[in-house]
Amino acid sequence: MHMICPWDFAKWNETMTFCEERVCGWIVQPFNSWTSWSVAIVGLIIFLQAKNSLKVFRSLGVALIYLGVGTFAYHATKTYPAGVIDSMGMLMVVTWALLYSLQLLFKFSNKVFVFVYIALNTVLTIYSFFEPFYAATYLFLFFLTTAIFVETIRIYKLKISRDQVLKIFKPLVFCIFLLCVAFFVFWVPDSSGLVCDPKNHFINGRGIWHLLDALAMYFAYSYMKQFATK
Repeated sequence: MHMICPWDFAKWNETMTFCEERVCGWIVQPFNSWTSWSVAIVGLIIFLQAKNSLKVFRSLGVALIYLGVGTFAYHATKTYPAGVIDSMGMLMVVTWALLYSLQLLFKFSNKVFVFVYIALNTVLTIYSFFEPFYAATYLFLFFLTTAIFVETIRIYKLKISRDQVLKIFKPLVFCIFLLCVAFFVFWVPDSSGLVCDPKNHFINGRGIWHLLDALAMYFAYSYMKQFATK
């Protein structure tokens, strides 16, 4: 007799695969699911630390909490709506980084920041539900590339002295290092099946990617908060 699993009714032809196999239960990929909460925890820490001149970072904290919860839902259910929610979390984080660089460059207020941020992500959310799942990946890469470009221009205009370079960019270097390790050492081998034990629900590359990403996000926050208006 064929066993009916909780999320079978919502299965879809997903193009992205991960090593950890599905289990028949409410949590489809246990390790991938539970490690997702690390991102939400970092988001909560940032939200609680965002006081006084750092208030704009509360929205980053909310975005990371949303991303952590969305990633959990995605790996726990492997359903299309949860996948869209997960993708929107990534877009919320990367659009926040872009708008923060723009705010520092053009000096607009936090009220304008929040208004544009909410409006932009509302449009992106509606768009994501009506477009193919992979469209969010292209949007993410577009906003990430734009954010890096804007931040590069902003930093160039600051004309930072050599004495300040190490202090200012140290958190960013740690962030980039962790992301590179997470991607090339853990995400790629896991997704390609190069290093993979599908029946291992206690540790895998994708889950470790979540943990390292969460730590990298805190270093990114440590870098960006240096430029907050006093």
